[in-house]
Amino acid sequence: MTAIVKTASNGGSASVRPRDGLAKLRREEVKALISLVCEAMSQTSSVAHEIHTGIYASDSEFGPDRLRRMLAEARACWQTADQYLRMLGSVPVDYDPADEPPFCAHLPGLGDARPRPGTPHQKIPEIP
Repeated sequence: MTAIVKTASNGGSASVRPRDGLAKLRREEVKALISLVCEAMSQTSSVAHEIHTGIYASDSEFGPDRLRRMLAEARACWQTADQYLRMLGSVPVDYDPADEPPFCAHLPGLGDARPRPGTPHQKIPEIP
């Protein structure tokens, strides 16, 4: 993203990013929401793995009450991930991801990971 340099009132210069404001806020919102989606899915997986381990352990005292509680927790984590995904789908994304430097630009051989010019961006279908 190229900064615009303006002459400040004190004779110096100040750079102003042309895409600050709401567009910047939306970029941050999208990043935060996808992080929350990943964390909620990770927690769902952790709880499900604990359920799996408890069911298959031969010396475990994994009773029906504990199973019900853990299943409820796994469902709540999954529903939270679903909610964050829906929120992510409703964010009016008014920026082009190709304007951002790729997250791996600092890694040798991976700096060309940004979408190629002319590559169509596919819109994610909304969930009713």
